[in-house]
Amino acid sequence: MRQHQTWARRAGQSKRSIYQDYGMNTLSQRRTTLPQLLALLALLAGCAASPSAFYADASAITDVKLCRTLRSADAGTDRTFAVDVRRTVNTRGLTDDACDALISQQNTSIAAAVVVGAAAVAVARYGGGVGVGASTGASHDYDWDWDQFYDRHFQLVWACRGIQTGQFANTSNCAYKTQTDYRWPAKRL
Repeated sequence: MRQHQTWARRAGQSKRSIYQDYGMNTLSQRRTTLPQLLALLALLAGCAASPSAFYADASAITDVKLCRTLRSADAGTDRTFAVDVRRTVNTRGLTDDACDALISQQNTSIAAAVVVGAAAVAVARYGGGVGVGASTGASHDYDWDWDQFYDRHFQLVWACRGIQTGQFANTSNCAYKTQTDYRWPAKRL
């Protein structure tokens, strides 16, 4: 009964906010953020080749990466590297204008991927269905059910939650309901 009293004082809070109060991680805190996504895309697609990668196998470097390497080498202090990259670019028949076009096209593709990724994150975060601790967008509850999960001490506890919002509620709202955990069966966040 003591567990019910603890959760009753926290009526209106989600599991996530209660766990955040105790400093525990939730799965939603592990989502990739837009800056992380941008950094990943830049690392994967927009980087110039290092001198060691260039000298190891220049033929394996894509044209656009070679063009980016040329821009980087021209701005750098290693003139020998810049000359070697320029020679490889010329051997492939690439001009400065062609390199500019390739880099611009890749930048456009990266920007489009970021927009699609941001939209996917937004849908997953705000419109992608209901999971444990998630809200349906409802502003109030009119029906409640029991939920069993692990508390901060990893003990199984029961809490009364609003079905429409997923928010914790006073245990009196679930007083005449059987303690089953069919609606939210996951025991973790």
